[in-house]
Amino acid sequence: MKVQPNNRPKILVVDDEPDNLDLLYRTFYREFKVLRAESGPSALEILSKEGDVAVIISDQRMPLMSGTEFLSLTASQYPDIIRIILTGYTDVEDLVEAINSGKVFKYVTKPWDDEELKAVVRQAVDTHNVLKARTRELRRSLRQESLLNAVTSAIRSALNYRQILQTIGQTVGHIFEVSYCQVCSIQDGRIGEDAYLYVGGQDDDVFNILISLAEPSAVDGSISIGLPSTMTSRVPDALKRALIRTVWQTQDIQTIHDVEADDRLQGDAPDIVQRRQAYQE
Repeated sequence: MKVQPNNRPKILVVDDEPDNLDLLYRTFYREFKVLRAESGPSALEILSKEGDVAVIISDQRMPLMSGTEFLSLTASQYPDIIRIILTGYTDVEDLVEAINSGKVFKYVTKPWDDEELKAVVRQAVDTHNVLKARTRELRRSLRQESLLNAVTSAIRSALNYRQILQTIGQTVGHIFEVSYCQVCSIQDGRIGEDAYLYVGGQDDDVFNILISLAEPSAVDGSISIGLPSTMTSRVPDALKRALIRTVWQTQDIQTIHDVEADDRLQGDAPDIVQRRQAYQE
C-alpha cells in the first residue's frame, strides 16, 4: 500500500505498556499516521478529537479499562473503524467476548510477528475503505430519495415559479446540510435569469464571503436570497456573476470536494476554464 504522506491512513494503538506502544509505533509509522494511547479512556479522548481513524489496535489486559470494554464502546460510537485486539493469553471467554461485543476484526497473540501484523493491518485498512465507500453510497441513495420526496411535496405546495425555486433550494440545502446552495432556472438549455440562493447556518464567515462577492451592478435583482433571519438584513441585494457561473445543468447530484483535483474541472475547454475560474474566485 503506497500513499502520500499527507494522506496516510490513521491507526490508533492502545497499550498500558510504553515499550509496546513504542514497538507498535516503529512498526507502522512509515506507512500510517500512528496515534498512541496508554489507556481506554485516553484512547476515547483521542478518537473524539481525531477524524477518520481507520484501525484500532488494542491490548486486552489493561488496568483502567480492558480492551474488550474499550472496543465495545468504539463499536457503537465509531462503527466504521476496524478493531484488532492483542492478547498474551488464550482465554477463550475473553476472545469470544471481544469478538461479540467489540466487533473485533482479528485477534493477534503476543508476541506477534511484525510482518504478519502488518498484513493484518493492511487488510483492516482496505476493509475500512470498502465500508466507508458503501456507507457513503447508501447515504447518498437515501438522501436522493429524501430529496425527491421533499422536492415533489414542496413543488406541489408552491404558489408560483419563484417560490418553486425557493422551496427546491431550501430543501436541497437542509437535506445535504450545505453552506451554500443555488438553484437557477433553465431556458432553452441555458441558465435563465431567475435564481435562488440558500445559505445555511449563521456563521459570520459565510456572511463575509457573500459581502466580498457582492457587486451591486452584477445582477439585475432576479436573484432572491434565503438566509437565517439574523443575516438577511445585512446581505446586499446583488451578487457577483461568478456565483452564476459556478452552476451548470446536471441530471444527477454531483459533489466537488477539491476544485484543483476534480476531473470535471480539468481541461482547456472554454466552459471548464470558466467554471474553474468561477470556483477559484
